[in-house]
Amino acid sequence: MNLIITLFFHVYYKISIFYYYLGVFLFLLLDFSIFLLSDLRALYAWVFRFNFTQQIKIIQYKYYIVLICLISPLSITDNHSDEEIRKIYNFRNLAVVGMSRNPGKAAHYVPKYMIEKGYNIIPVNPTASNILNRRTYSRVSDIQSQVDIIDVFRPSEDVYPVIEDSIRKPGIRVIWLQEGIHNIEAEKIALDNNIDIVFNRCIMAEHIRLFEHNE
Repeated sequence: MNLIITLFFHVYYKISIFYYYLGVFLFLLLDFSIFLLSDLRALYAWVFRFNFTQQIKIIQYKYYIVLICLISPLSITDNHSDEEIRKIYNFRNLAVVGMSRNPGKAAHYVPKYMIEKGYNIIPVNPTASNILNRRTYSRVSDIQSQVDIIDVFRPSEDVYPVIEDSIRKPGIRVIWLQEGIHNIEAEKIALDNNIDIVFNRCIMAEHIRLFEHNE
């Protein structure tokens, strides 16, 4: 049943992407056509007589609407209820695949936040030996200690080998794909091995939403 639901959301995601991009294209085409049909004197005034910096700001605000349209289909995620997500946070041992040494990246400050909330974070990054004073592993399957959740900060196309390696590690309960990450083939092998899948959610944002805002 979980696989059927995941397939449904995957198909819905693809269709949503197509129609949102089509809508944005038609919006821009219409807007540009109206612009070309405008009086040339008004065009001249628009470019040369007004403060150019101000016009750029107007354009930016105007196309924030387009940006929202582009982002909206990416909001599709798994079918977990809030209560089910809350229960996942009862697991305390997280291996973070793709954890970064760069403080400006989500792959650094998200696991740092989880450490501050009392979670045991195990970095997985083959290019580093130590992140946030914690030993770093090249692969999940190399970790000797208990791991409950695999938190993945990798592009969607790189997720399959990560999950393929992760299922070799006994005791994995949940694979959590961060915001913007979704790979249906990889998710299927996890479900086939009785591992729960969360996708297109930020583990920090969900924690703040479900726990911090209720305090």
